[in-house]
Amino acid sequence: GGLLLEATREEDRQKEILKAYKVPLRRLLNYCKPEWPYFVPAFFGSIVEGAAMPAVSLILVKAMVAFWYPKDQMMEKIKEVCLVFFVLALVYFFFVAIMHAAFSKIGEAMTRRLRVAILTAFFSQEIGFHDDPENTPGMQSRALELYAFRVTTFNRTFGGEISAISSLCAGLGVSFYYCWQMTLVMLASIPVLMVTYRLQMRVQDGSIKQEDETLKMSQQIVVDSVQNPRTVHACGCEADLVKLYDGMLDGILKGLWLRAALAGCAFGLASGTRFFVLAGGFYYGATLIRGGNSDFEGVMAAFMGI
Repeated sequence: GGLLLEATREEDRQKEILKAYKVPLRRLLNYCKPEWPYFVPAFFGSIVEGAAMPAVSLILVKAMVAFWYPKDQMMEKIKEVCLVFFVLALVYFFFVAIMHAAFSKIGEAMTRRLRVAILTAFFSQEIGFHDDPENTPGMQSRALELYAFRVTTFNRTFGGEISAISSLCAGLGVSFYYCWQMTLVMLASIPVLMVTYRLQMRVQDGSIKQEDETLKMSQQIVVDSVQNPRTVHACGCEADLVKLYDGMLDGILKGLWLRAALAGCAFGLASGTRFFVLAGGFYYGATLIRGGNSDFEGVMAAFMGI
């Protein structure tokens, strides 16, 4: 009894470690060490990708202002705007193509090495590891697929974060330059948008995690059954396996309407809040123009930059 209790505690301790453990970033990056130079063009492309949207917003404002000029001047201004758009398109095409090519190269190399490392670690385990129900061939094959996909996705998050920072810096620079009052008001609305977005993500993540755990167990049944068809036929448990699999899938449907309603409300709140913010921004912009604190170009450039 004491040995069994100790073994149970040790198993629980190992599970807690696995839940809390986070792979160090440097360890992950070592899987693509030969491809590190590719990060340089990838990061440059990410910076251009992020700064492109604030630049487009500013050019659109210039185009809207150009329509207020007399016809002759209007055509000259519009031609200038079109030329700037053409140059921006060429720059965007060049840098973003390089960015995706570089990240794809890094991701494929990292995924290949990670798959080999997982399979090597699997073969180097003791026999007791393979006897554990949580380490069946179906679970390990899923690990090869899932972890490799996650690493590839994680690899591209670098580009997304740099693009976000670049877009934020460029947008704030444009907005503060043209109308700092409008910029401060729009910045004040960001916490509200973040709260609603966070609420939406929490509702969705809770539903996805519950479904993923059930699908993980049902996937194990399918893989083990397909890999051992003779054993299934010899035992005559085909109907029982189908019933077990069907029951696991039915578990996903429990509370489906409640989860769907909560997700719909959260999504509607997050989407609706954006329109409230837009309404407030336009109203305050009109107040600034009426009071002579800014003009149409300055208000719209600050508004669209944020």
